[in-house]
Amino acid sequence: MFLGDRDADTGRAMGGKAASLHRMIRAGLPVPPGFVLAADFFAEWTAALQKTGAWQNLLSADEGERDAAIRQVAAACGTLAFSDCQREGLRRALERLPGGLYAVRSSAADEDLAGAASAGMYRTRLGIRKETLESAVRDVYASRFEPRVFAYRRESGLPARDPGIAVIVQSLVESRVSGVAFSANPETNSLDEVVVNANWGLGESIVSGRATPDLFVVGHGDGLLAKRRGEKQVSFFFSPDGDIEERTGYRTDEWSLTDEEVCRLRDLVLETESLFGHPVDVEWTFSGDACFLLQARPVTALLPLDKRLTTPPGEPARLYMDITLIEHGMQGSLTPFGSSWLDRICAYTLEELTGVAGIGSDIKEGLGQTLGGRIYLNISNLLWLEKPWMIALQFEGLDASTAEVLRNLDPGEWRNPERPGKMKRIVSSSLWRSKDLIGRAVLGFLFPGRLQRRYTERVTAFEAALGDLDAKTPDLQEFCEKSGRLVVRLVKESTGATLICSEAARLLLRRMVADEPQIRALAELLDRAHPENVTTEMGRSMHRLAEQIDPALLADLPAIAERIERKEMPGPFMEAWEGFMQTYGCRGPREIDPAAKGYAGDRLLLLAQIRNLHPASCGAMSPGERFLEMQRDREQAYTELFGYFRKQGRLKARYFRHLSRVLETFGGLREDHKHYLVMVTARVRKRALEIGRRLASADRIDTAEDVFLLAIEDVRDALERPGADPDRVEKNRAEYVRVERCRRFPALIDSRGCIRKLPVREPEPGELSGYGVSGGVARGPVKVLRYPGDKEIRPGEILVIGAADPGWTPLFITAGGIILEVGGLLQHGSIIAREYGKPCVVGIENATAILSDGQVVEVNGSLGTVRIDGGNG
Repeated sequence: MFLGDRDADTGRAMGGKAASLHRMIRAGLPVPPGFVLAADFFAEWTAALQKTGAWQNLLSADEGERDAAIRQVAAACGTLAFSDCQREGLRRALERLPGGLYAVRSSAADEDLAGAASAGMYRTRLGIRKETLESAVRDVYASRFEPRVFAYRRESGLPARDPGIAVIVQSLVESRVSGVAFSANPETNSLDEVVVNANWGLGESIVSGRATPDLFVVGHGDGLLAKRRGEKQVSFFFSPDGDIEERTGYRTDEWSLTDEEVCRLRDLVLETESLFGHPVDVEWTFSGDACFLLQARPVTALLPLDKRLTTPPGEPARLYMDITLIEHGMQGSLTPFGSSWLDRICAYTLEELTGVAGIGSDIKEGLGQTLGGRIYLNISNLLWLEKPWMIALQFEGLDASTAEVLRNLDPGEWRNPERPGKMKRIVSSSLWRSKDLIGRAVLGFLFPGRLQRRYTERVTAFEAALGDLDAKTPDLQEFCEKSGRLVVRLVKESTGATLICSEAARLLLRRMVADEPQIRALAELLDRAHPENVTTEMGRSMHRLAEQIDPALLADLPAIAERIERKEMPGPFMEAWEGFMQTYGCRGPREIDPAAKGYAGDRLLLLAQIRNLHPASCGAMSPGERFLEMQRDREQAYTELFGYFRKQGRLKARYFRHLSRVLETFGGLREDHKHYLVMVTARVRKRALEIGRRLASADRIDTAEDVFLLAIEDVRDALERPGADPDRVEKNRAEYVRVERCRRFPALIDSRGCIRKLPVREPEPGELSGYGVSGGVARGPVKVLRYPGDKEIRPGEILVIGAADPGWTPLFITAGGIILEVGGLLQHGSIIAREYGKPCVVGIENATAILSDGQVVEVNGSLGTVRIDGGNG
C-alpha cells in the first residue's frame, strides 16, 4: 500500500507509524514517498514461525524463561525466505518509488499510540539498496521478537500477545541536519512551546544518545524563547555508496539551524499537531533547504491534563493546585468512582464553608473540582478573595515549596481577568457561615477542656448517625450524598476547631522561641508523642500484632494469611487482629479512593508491614517504648522551658503553660478529619462492591472490582439500563490506566499545562536542600520506595519516597529518617515523623531519582538538608 493513496487501508494491518505518515501525506505535509508491506504481506512467515518449536516454547515459557524463548523465535526468523509472490509485490512497489537508497522502518499495530509510543523498540535500517532490501525487511520484521519489546508491552499495560508488524519502505533523503521536535515542552509540560533538538547529518546521533544536540525553544506564536548550543560530539552522514560515515567534531562551534529554519520547522510541527489533535513528537530532516517529516507520534511523557482544565492558546492562563497531592499525599490517579466520590466531598466542603452552590464542582467559575483523577483548586479565582501571602500561609503547613511559589505570585498575571459570578458575595457569606467554627475555635483556645468534651460528644453522635444512615439508606447514590455531607459537617463543626487550636498554639510557641536555636530545639519536642493520634496508634497496634507472631512464620506471609482466614492463629493474636481490623481495616495506601482495598481487603500488605515492625526487624526499642521515651522528653522539655520563661516573668510563663496545654490537648487530633473521611469511604466501598458483584453475576462487568471504573451516577445507570453504554467500563479503564501511568503529579500547574515551581536552588556540593519538618539528625543508607511494601525497611535506613499518605507511615517506625519530595509541617508524613521522633526533610524535588538504594546520607531535619556521603552502606 502506497502512503497517501486514496484506497490505502489505514487499519491495523498498516500499523501505527505508517497510518500516521499516510495521514500526513494526505494533509499535504512534506513526507518522503514510500509504501507499506502490511501485516498480511508477512502472513506466510508468521504461519511458519507458529509451527516451530521455538514458538511453542514462547507460548509456554514462564517469567524466567521468556527472554530465552523470545530470542529463539528471533533466531528462527533468519531462516525465513521471500516467496515468489512476495518478491513480485516488492518489485512492483519499487518501480513506483524514486531513488536508489531506501529507509526501512517498522510499523507495528501498537506502535506510536497515545498511551505507548514504543519509541526505539523496533529496528530501523537506513541507506538500503535494492539488492539488500529483502535482508533489511526481514531484519525489521524480526525486531518484533526482542525481549525489550515484550518487556515494554508489559510495562505499558499492553496485551502480552504479539501484535503483528508491518514494514515501511521510503525513499531516503540526503540529510544536511536532522533531529527531533516536540510540539509541547516535555521539560516544563507547557503546551505553548515547541522544543527542537538538532545535529548535523542524520538524526541517529541524537536518537542513539551519541551526541548532545543543539536545543531550541520557540513559542507557538512567538520567535525563539531560548537556545543552547550542544557539543555535537559526533555526526553521521551517508556516503555515496550508502554506508554511514561518522564524523567527530564536525562544525561544533556553529548552530545547526538558523532562527528562520527553527520557525519553519515549528510551523510544520504545529500543523502536524493540529492534524492529530494532540501534542506530537516529530522526527525531521533538512535536505538542502527542504524540510521533511520522517515520522510523528504522540508525546507520551506529558502530564495528562483534563481538557476541562485547559484554556485556549492566547487566552489568560489559570493556575491550579493539586489537592490530591498537597492534602492527601497521593500520587497516581483516582478511579472514576473515586473521582466522583471526592468530587462530592470537595463540593460539599466548599459549599458548607461558603454557602455558594456549585463553588466546589465548577473549576471554571468556582474554586475547585475533581477532574482527570485529581482534585484541583482554582488559585486564579481564589486570588479574587485573598492575597498571595494569605493563600501561601494556608498551605505552608502542607507543602512549604508550593507555599513559597504562591507567596511570590503576581496577582496581575494570575488572577482571573473577570471576577466569576460565584465569587461576588462569597466573603460575607463565608464569614457568616464560619462564625460557629470560629467561635468554637476561640472557645477551645481559651478553655481547651470544654472543647475537648464537646468534641468527644460530637464524634460519638457522628458515629451513631453514620450507623443509622448505613442501616436505613439502601440506595448507593443517596448514601454517598448523605454520608458525605455528614462527615463534612463533622469537620466543620468539630475537627476543624481542634485543628485551628492546635496550629494556633504551635505557631505562637514557635514565635516565642524564634530567636534562640537551643530553646527552639527544646520547643520542637513539645510537638511530639501526643496522645490520641489515630495514625500513631495504628502503628503501635501493628507492632503489638507483630510481637505475637513467631518470627519463623514471617518468611511465608501467604501461609500466615491462610491461617488467619481459617482462624488457626493463637487466640490472643486473633482477638488483637480482629480488633485492629475493626478500627483500622479501612486504612491503607490511597485510602481516600473507595477502590482502595484497605488493610481489610489486602492482608498481605498488612502482614508485610507487620513483618517490618517485628521486634526482630525494627531494632532494640519497640514503638511503645520509643513513644514513652518521647513523652518523657516532652515533659522534660516542658519543665526546662517553663523555668526559662519563668525567669522572664510570671505572665510569660503562664502564657507558655497555656499554649503547651492547648497543643497537648489537640495536637494528637490533627489526623482525625482524615480518619473519619476514610471510615465513611470504607462503607461506600462495601456498598459499591455489593453492586459490583450483582453486575458481574449478570455479565455486565467482568469482576466486582470493575464497578470502580464507573462514576457513582453511572452505577445506578448500569443497574437500571443494562445496555445503555456497554463500552463505558473499557473506555474508563483506558483513561484511568493512561493517567495512572503518570507517577509524578506536580503541586501547581496552569491551564496551558506548564508546571509551576521554584527555580532550582544551588545547594552546597554533595548536599540537597529542602525544608526541615521534624528535627534531629540521622545518618544511614538510603532505601527508595515507589509504593508501600515495595521493599523491606531495615532499622536505621533512610526512607525516600515521593509523598506520604497513611499507608506509608508504619514504615516510619523502622526508618532512621525520612526524605519526602512533597510535604510541609502539617502534611501527614511530617506529623507522623514528629510523632515518632524521626528526622524528616521535605521538598527535595526528584529525590527518588537522585538518590539510590545503599547511598549513605545524613538527614538534618532541623536545617532541612540532606548530605550525601557518596559511599554505599
